[in-house]
Formats: sequence, structure tokens, C-alpha cells
Amino acid sequence: MKINELAEKTGLTAYTIRFYEKEGLLDSRHVKREENNYRNYSDEALERLKLVKKFQGVGCSLTELKEILQDHDTNTRTHLQVIEWIRQKISEIEGKKDELDQILGTLNWMLEYRIALMSEPEKVGGQRMIIRKFEHTDTEEIIEIWYNVSVVAHSFIPREMWESHKGELRNKYLPIAETWVAEESGDLIGFISLIGNYIGALFVTPTKQGKGVGTKLIEQVKREKEQLNVGVYSKNIDARRFYIKNGFTYLSDEVQPETGEIVINMILN
Repeated sequence: MKINELAEKTGLTAYTIRFYEKEGLLDSRHVKREENNYRNYSDEALERLKLVKKFQGVGCSLTELKEILQDHDTNTRTHLQVIEWIRQKISEIEGKKDELDQILGTLNWMLEYRIALMSEPEKVGGQRMIIRKFEHTDTEEIIEIWYNVSVVAHSFIPREMWESHKGELRNKYLPIAETWVAEESGDLIGFISLIGNYIGALFVTPTKQGKGVGTKLIEQVKREKEQLNVGVYSKNIDARRFYIKNGFTYLSDEVQPETGEIVINMILN
């Protein structure tokens, strides 16, 4: 078949097909020169280019494509090598997904901010808050917010308990949690951490409380999860009101062994 027909069947441009041929992805099995010097592509070329598109779709570079096609032709890689390569690609794609989630979060904020500027400019003038994914460099700021808010909101629990849990938060929970932070003009003003569907932490720095930061963090995780659960100390009246305002309902209550305090479990479907 001629190159234009091949381009139509593969969805590639003629220029791209020639580029792949020049780079060695197509060889004498796939294309031959006729007496008039026109290229004639075989049905095998069509299948070859479909394979190329398939692996391009999972983010393979030109170098990787060459390696994949060589292995396809010679079958030199072991199953374990192929499995390890697939795992590496999954990890790369997950990393890109996190980056895209951050970009999407920023764009959503930009959209909401511009709409708010049109409808209620006096309420948003000067604000520059974004919701983004946690980065390792945020760790100490998050711990500071968590500790400072905890000792005030949970004054019925000894300060020493919160102090003793800093290392556990830093080394155990943050590394395994999904965390988003609220940032305003370069400063962290709040965060939310999930373990599965459970909100393990939602804290907003005191000067920013009551300004919608916590609600924005809830809205962010609602886009990620179909259901959310949380446990709130019964004595933390403000937190209970906040979650009820955001649609959470009573599920059960229990006594926390560590503190002896009653924890109210709530759910959002």
C-alpha cells in the first residue's frame, strides 16, 4: 500500500511514518521501493505502526520504542524483565498523574477565583489560595499547623500527647497518606490527609479559619473519593458543626482508648 493509505489506516501523518522509517522502526520487511522509487508498505507495516502507537500511548520514548520493537522481533527479554519494565512505566505514569492533579487543582482554583471576582470582588480581592498535592518539603509546616491547632482545638487533651505524636505524624502517617495543602501567597494555611477514605487530619491555621479554606479542602477530596469518613472528638463542637455543614452525618461513636474521650464517627456519601 502507498504511504497515504497507510497514514489513513494508522491515523499517523505521512511525515511521521517517514520519520519512523528513518529511525529504523520500519525495515525491509515493512517497506520496499518500487522501480519508480515509490515506497510500497506491507500489511506487516500496518501492524508494526499499530504497535508503535500502542506503546506511545503509555508514554514510551523513541529510545524505548526501539528497545521494545527489538525485543518484539527477537524475544530476548525474560518475563521478569518485562514485568519490571511495566512496573517502572506504571510508576512513571502515577507520577505524571500527580503532576496533572496539581495542575488541575490550580486551574480549578483560577476558574473559581475569576468567577468570584466577577460576582463578589470585595470578598476575594488580594487572595491567592490554591489547593495542591503535598510535597515532602511541606512536612515541617504541616506538623507545625497540626500541632498549633490541635493544642487549642483539643484543650481537653494534655499538650504533651500532641508533642509526643509529632514524630509519628512525620515518619509514619504522612508518608502513607494522600495529602493536599492549601497555600496562599506561598504560605501553607491548611491541609487535609486521607488514609483510604478516612480523613485522618484536616487542619487550618487559626487566622484563616472561618474563611472557607476547610471547605475547599473537603471539596478537593470529594472529587477524589465517592465516600468519606471522619472521627471527631465529641467535645470539639466547632469541628462537629463544620462537618455537618459540609454534609457529613452521624454513623457511630466510641471511646478512644488512648485518651478516654468519646469520638463521633461521621460519613459523607
